[in-house]
Amino acid sequence: MANNNAGGEQRPGQADRNQQQDRNQQADRQQNQQNRDQHDRDSKDGDKAGRGDQQGGDRNR
Repeated sequence: MANNNAGGEQRPGQADRNQQQDRNQQADRQQNQQNRDQHDRDSKDGDKAGRGDQQGGDRNR
């Protein structure tokens, strides 16, 4: 009789669940990276905007 359950402990359907979990974790990591990138861009933009306001204020005085 062929051993269809190669992997021993894994129950049928377990591989699908593992695969889905992998995809979910990958999506989470991707989302986290995008959030970090966006935060970095926002921080840099904020710095630029702050400096621009100050310079504008100096020129207008």
